[in-house]
Amino acid sequence: MDKVLTIVVPTYNMERFLDKCLSSLVLDEAEQMLLYEVLVVIDGATDSSEAIARGYEERFPDTFQVIAKENGGHGSCCNRGLREAKGKYIHFLDSDDWFDAEFADYLRQLASLDVDVVQTRRVDEFSDRGVTKVHRYDIAYGQCCQLADFDFNRVDKSFFSIHESTFRTALLRDNHIVFLEGCSYDDTIFRVAPFPGAKTLCVMDVCLYHYLQGRPGQSVARDVKRRKLGQLERNIFQLLDYVAAMDAAALPENVAGFLHRVFTDHANRILRNYIKVKTPTRRQDVMRCYQALCQSGYRPWIAGSHYFESFDRNHSSWKLSCRFAYYDGLEALYRLFHPFH
Repeated sequence: MDKVLTIVVPTYNMERFLDKCLSSLVLDEAEQMLLYEVLVVIDGATDSSEAIARGYEERFPDTFQVIAKENGGHGSCCNRGLREAKGKYIHFLDSDDWFDAEFADYLRQLASLDVDVVQTRRVDEFSDRGVTKVHRYDIAYGQCCQLADFDFNRVDKSFFSIHESTFRTALLRDNHIVFLEGCSYDDTIFRVAPFPGAKTLCVMDVCLYHYLQGRPGQSVARDVKRRKLGQLERNIFQLLDYVAAMDAAALPENVAGFLHRVFTDHANRILRNYIKVKTPTRRQDVMRCYQALCQSGYRPWIAGSHYFESFDRNHSSWKLSCRFAYYDGLEALYRLFHPFH
């Protein structure tokens, strides 16, 4: 039986979370489990992660497959899964996250579709605050449409995140979409992964992905992001280069507008992050990124960005010093009041 879906689960020393993740991928109907495959990519783990995954492989050999490899990082695991995927569609699931009980309903709907991208809803699980939030856009769920007809004004830059997106496997391969290896934030490119090749979209009214946040050591944590700004920069410029290589005139107007928003947001983001974080090389990092963004290839996409244009007019040394002092003050206030939130 042909596989409808490939689920790639990259894992490195996640024995604490892995069983919950993999158990969420086991359905009651054995026949339905034949519709998908789960590739658990063990990234040189030194804990019991591989043993846990092998247990699922032994119990469900037609669905679960363990791929053990040398340590290469999250991106290398996802790329390995993408290369070996047999499913018509592909979804990436981090090993500290899990799928909802609506997984069976999602799979039934997916088996009847023939579109390029499928969007579902996610649930944000804030473990540090004990809060659960269902993420939902102000759009009409339960519809399939041409991307040229979709109202991108109702969604934000993260609409095509790997948490909410199921991609046609061939779409990623044909557009040469790969995760950067050896660094965090490697899923940034997926904000624009459907373009320019995707034509059709289905938005399911299904909560599928539970995204665990607040875990110590996560790349989205403030202290970790401070240390890894250089890696974030690499991934943002990968996205910018990918968009800049597109012919905006050949894209539908709504798609070009969405890509413009994503481009300017990420270009501004790397400037803001370097400005906000006080490091010994902050001034050099800010000016290096600013000069890179002034490249002619980026200009058509960054035009209209008020943040960039303001920086463009006021980047003299004393202006930068004022900006640095301003953000240092914000950082101090955050640290002072954060424990009380």
